[in-house]
Amino acid sequence: MEDSKGFLELVGFVYLQQEKLEAAKNIYESLNELFPKTPKILIALAYISFQKSEHKQALKWLEEVGGKDASSFEYPILLLKSKASWHLGKKDTAREFFKRYLLLKG
Repeated sequence: MEDSKGFLELVGFVYLQQEKLEAAKNIYESLNELFPKTPKILIALAYISFQKSEHKQALKWLEEVGGKDASSFEYPILLLKSKASWHLGKKDTAREFFKRYLLLKG
């Protein structure tokens, strides 16, 4: 099953690189059903939502990221949360996420 996961993640990534967002979304949504709460998959879904200007949905995907595996993805999570919040008009929240991003980045 893990081999299939890796292959599908690669296919989804290729679709993202080619800006085929719907195809990538379908792949990552399927992966999320098979492997729920996987940070890399949820971040990819958030990125796709952000690229499609679905900023509320992007934040919802990011809120699902949790657990011990999430800590290694803290930088992209904070950056995406900042950008999505900014586009939703939540400027103060966006600034807070960005400040946390900068502090962690050092």
